[in-house]
Parts: sequence; C-alpha cells; structure tokens
Amino acid sequence: MKNVINYLTKNLEFMSEDLQSEAKHAIEKLQNGTVAMVQVSIRALKNLARMCELTVSPVSEFIVEDKFQHRAKKGIKMYFYDNFKNWVYNPMQKKKVSLQAQMKLEKFSLTKPMYDTEIQTELGNSKPIPVAMFFPLILGLLSLQPNGEEKDGGLLVNGYANIFHVVLEDNHVVAVRAYWDGDEWDLYSYGLDYGIGWDDGDCFFAPATA
Repeated sequence: MKNVINYLTKNLEFMSEDLQSEAKHAIEKLQNGTVAMVQVSIRALKNLARMCELTVSPVSEFIVEDKFQHRAKKGIKMYFYDNFKNWVYNPMQKKKVSLQAQMKLEKFSLTKPMYDTEIQTELGNSKPIPVAMFFPLILGLLSLQPNGEEKDGGLLVNGYANIFHVVLEDNHVVAVRAYWDGDEWDLYSYGLDYGIGWDDGDCFFAPATA
C-alpha cells in the first residue's frame, strides 16, 4: 500500500487536473486506512495534456460519398489531399457506414513536438479508430463546426492540427489530420512518424479509456 501512495504522489505533477483530484482522493483514503483496496486508473502523462472528454452522438447510416465530397457546393466544405483520398476515402467511397451508439473521445494537447509512436507509447498504445467508424465520427464532429466555429472541447480551428489514428480495411494504420484553413476543412493522411512529426499545440483524439 505504501508503494501505491508513493507512486501516486510522485506522478501527481504529470496528471491532468481531474486525474490529480482522483489520485489525491485515493491517497487520502489509503493514508487514513479507510479502505483495504483502492482501484485507480491513472495515466502518467508527460508530453500530453488531457484537455477533456467529449461525446459524439450516434450517426445514422449513410453512404460515404454522399456526405464526404471534395469541394462540394453544398454541405460541409472539405478539401481532400491525395493520400487521404487514395488511402482513406476511395476504398470507402461507395460503402455504408454509421455510428450505432454514442462514442466518447479523449482530447490531448501536445506540449512538445512528438511522433505518432511517441503519442501511442505515452497513452499505453491506444487502439486506432476503424475506418468505417472514423467517417461517421469525424462527420459528427465536423457537423458541430461546419464553418470553422470555435467550440469548447471540440476540434481546433486555430491553425493547429486535429490528429486521429485510423486503421484501414487492410489493417494499415495511418494518421489523419483535420485542419481548418479559414475557408474549408482540409483532410490529410500520413504514414505514422512521417516527416518531422507533430507540433506542440496540435491535438490528438483517441477513444476514451474506461
């Protein structure tokens, strides 16, 4: 029990405010001997700051090309870069997708430049989002900010990237970047750890852990 207290105390500075509160409450209970066992799910974050947890509502079934169109005249304005179009969009273009139940995401801000594998390691290798789930998920998020509106806890529209790790139908994992350029939503796709990595201030979205 003493080892648990020491571990929690040592890692308080690396936790977000909500996790700090949970950990302090657990430490107090352990020190007072009011419980025989305390189960706490703590992630010691060093280069990522947990910003919030957001909930995406269910999305009814649709055909991908009906909602996602390169520079469409109606609906959400999007620009598809080549890798996103070839790797992510084209194989799914004619397929029906939906989000059957609400989905919770955690939003993390990078406090230093990081590569994709560094992000994954710090988060304990969070699972990538299946591509059939990614399309209704990102549609649900974009629908709340179709014209780049500011939204507390939502996608960034300040020039920084919104990052998602997506597993394609061939099991290849890619990073997808959603970026508001002032006029439309730019959608990019990269191989993991491409180039110089991601900038501090970018945000990474991952399925929420229990």
